[in-house]
Amino acid sequence: MNKNSVQIAVFAMVLLLVASPFALAASSTSTGTAIASDGSTSAVTSGSQATGSGVSHSDAQATSNHGSVATADANANTVNSGTSDASATSIAVDSSVATSNAGATTVNGGTSTSSAASSAIKNSIATSDALTTAANKAASNAASAATASDWSSANANSIASANGIATTANAQSIASATHLSNANSASNANADTKGHATSVSTSEASYGSTANSVSASDAHTGSVATSTSASVGVNNGNANSVTTSTATNNANANAAAVSYGINGGTASSSANAQANTASSSVGTATSVAVGSGAVANSGIIAAADDHATANGNSLSLAIANIPGGYTLTYVGGVVVTAYDNACEILHSHASVSGIATANTPNPPPVPPCGNPCTPPPPPCPNTCNEPTPTPTPCPNTCNEPTPTPTPCPNTCNEPTPTPTPCPNTCNEPTPTPTPCPNTCNEPTPTPQPCQQPANPCENGGNGNGGTSTPTLDVKEEPSIIKVGVPTDLTFIVKVNNVGIENVNIDLTGAASGHATTDENGNAVIEDVVASTAGIITVTASKDGYPNTVIGVVVMPNIP
Repeated sequence: MNKNSVQIAVFAMVLLLVASPFALAASSTSTGTAIASDGSTSAVTSGSQATGSGVSHSDAQATSNHGSVATADANANTVNSGTSDASATSIAVDSSVATSNAGATTVNGGTSTSSAASSAIKNSIATSDALTTAANKAASNAASAATASDWSSANANSIASANGIATTANAQSIASATHLSNANSASNANADTKGHATSVSTSEASYGSTANSVSASDAHTGSVATSTSASVGVNNGNANSVTTSTATNNANANAAAVSYGINGGTASSSANAQANTASSSVGTATSVAVGSGAVANSGIIAAADDHATANGNSLSLAIANIPGGYTLTYVGGVVVTAYDNACEILHSHASVSGIATANTPNPPPVPPCGNPCTPPPPPCPNTCNEPTPTPTPCPNTCNEPTPTPTPCPNTCNEPTPTPTPCPNTCNEPTPTPTPCPNTCNEPTPTPQPCQQPANPCENGGNGNGGTSTPTLDVKEEPSIIKVGVPTDLTFIVKVNNVGIENVNIDLTGAASGHATTDENGNAVIEDVVASTAGIITVTASKDGYPNTVIGVVVMPNIP
């Protein structure tokens, strides 16, 4: 090797050593803050790792006061390339416990984002978990938020996993409980090979109620799967919703379930949508139960295969302790109504389930109907020699051993008659078919608003006949906002249920702002924009009163 060759080789090695750290430099940052006061405990764990050209960021925030415990754990890990971001925020106030865990992992390119936020106030427990994984240039997002107040518990859990280029998975869970209630939400989204999976679960429970929501979606090979569940329990109500969607081979599956349990009612809904090979399926289930002893159950399965379409709907409604109450069920376009002769259903029960399936369409065979040369008799006439007939579809009056339970098709060589329901040929006015009217001669009762349980500590009492320092009772609206979306926040401050003026409202954390209450105890901070997911800490202060701290949950703005 000559001298010039040696110089060139040495120069090339120097360039490689100098340039490679910049071309393959990994970036990893971790931040965390723990704040505790008045005998409380706050703990944070923030960890991030990155290799190759990967980027990782983790952030954990925990705030507690008045004998509470707040824990936040965030971990981000990126292998070879891609971006991982994990954030966890917890706030606990007045003998409460708040826990948040967020984990994000990215392998071989792509983005993975997880956000977990929990807020527990007044002897409550809130737990939030978000876990996301992205591999091979996929995008995955998981977000969860749990809020609990006044002796309640809330749990939110989200898991999202995506693998492959042009693949996305999104999971979001929100659980909110107040006044001796329990709320649980769980979402799971899984996608691969250019699939797109989305799962959203929401549960809200108040005044002694329970709400549970679960959603799961699986999308494979260019398909789209969406699952949405929502449950609302009010005044000792019980609501449960479950959805599952599976789509394969350029198909589309959508499942949705909604349940309302109100005033002691119990409602349950389940929806399952399955689609394969360029097919589409939609399954929707809704249940509403109102009143003590009312039970409503609704279920639907929609399945489509091989370029087909399947749509299924299921609705169940039960109302108790209301004169003229009724039970309504709905399956695939057929409505059935029922009520007793006294128009008083003290214990209503409604249950309905259905299955909608579809394959590549084929013409169905035409069933035989009598002698083909003999015209069939006219459809179901009312000859006036009978009491009012039951309004049912025209029976098959052909002379066949086992008639098909469908309206008689005209297979004879006669003009096809217009398919109309059995006419009433009597000289009586035709009754208007209406769903289950209230035929009782009683006025329809006005629905009463939810009544808050008596609080022995109101009006300055401590529940034991003594007195205590009055506190600022702060309510926010809304309690959940999204990152980057301008939102007007309204706050109402009361002492012993009376609005109080000149209270300072200060926002810190994910957003900042300030306002002062008017003579009615109201304050509005306009166009609040949160820069990151987590919790906006709201502090209400006024001379002569201890500070009150609450939180506004900030969710990622997932498209």
